[in-house]
Amino acid sequence: MSDIRDEVDAIIDDRPETHRVFTEILQVDTEHSVWTFEDIEADTGLFGELVSRGIVEKQDDGYSLADPTAVDAALAHRDNVNHAKNTELATDGSRSDVSETLSDDDNGRRYLNGQIDTSVDRIIKTISINRDRILSVVGVLALVVVFRLVAVRSVFQEGYVLLLGNDPYFYRYWVFDFVTANRSPLTVANGIKQGEPLLVATLQIVTALFGGGPAAAEQVLAWYPVAAAVVCGVSVYLIGTRLSDDRRVGLASTAILATLPVHAYRTSIGFADHHAFDVAILAVVFVTVAAYERTSPTSISQLLELTPWIILAGVGIGAHTLAWNAGALLLTPLGVYGVIRALASVRHDVSVLYR
Repeated sequence: MSDIRDEVDAIIDDRPETHRVFTEILQVDTEHSVWTFEDIEADTGLFGELVSRGIVEKQDDGYSLADPTAVDAALAHRDNVNHAKNTELATDGSRSDVSETLSDDDNGRRYLNGQIDTSVDRIIKTISINRDRILSVVGVLALVVVFRLVAVRSVFQEGYVLLLGNDPYFYRYWVFDFVTANRSPLTVANGIKQGEPLLVATLQIVTALFGGGPAAAEQVLAWYPVAAAVVCGVSVYLIGTRLSDDRRVGLASTAILATLPVHAYRTSIGFADHHAFDVAILAVVFVTVAAYERTSPTSISQLLELTPWIILAGVGIGAHTLAWNAGALLLTPLGVYGVIRALASVRHDVSVLYR
């Protein structure tokens, strides 16, 4: 029972909107010993996840809950937590009267300790419930890293760092120019201002954070593509999971990315060209697109809730144009998406901004 309850808790924690789906499934399961997919309102991605996690079992003529009691307990616990929160808000006034008898320092200390304890407990519980999910994501990201370390012996030789290819030495020149000139990491040399200033500035900042010397610069140049590959892996996982509502799709997509030859080479250790930086920014931009599509706002208020994603998209697009002098070309798919999205909205007679 505890395993299924934990699985239900994990899904609702990750996607609160599924609480309604579980409530409906429990009601249908109570009324019918066996039911079909058409009897409930759930998308195929979520339903497939429920079956794969063992929450729903396949029967001869349909499906049924593996442990209705566990599902009911999870929903009841969730309702009790929400009720407790509402009660706590309602009694804040009475508690504030009592707290007036204490000193301001005592109140502040107790409040801070309580917040810390609550946050730690919440983090521990979240990790415990989502342990398998966290391990699977870490595992597939480790696969991404492993395939980028194939050339590690070619890069690190006899105390030297040998970059792969010719172009990476162009960026090495500018980073070492920063190291020897001893200027601010936020300032790039005149020779790179009109080309790809953001990549060089980013490498300068990270180099400064690690000491700012030649050795730090060598290590940053060697390892930055691998870090960019991890960013791509996380982004692909988020895109796949959000669009399909199934984390297995996200894991599979990231695993494919890990073994994709062209991506593995361009983000390999020691290949300190601009490609890894470009594709990492581009991946983050398309995460924002997936967030918009997954949320499907139906009103201005819901659209405003996407403000952080919209800001991130704007920053990402601007950053991409500063990362490579031809970076705008890689944003072409985003423009195509915008046109198709607008045409589809007009066809269905809905707002272009929200549905």
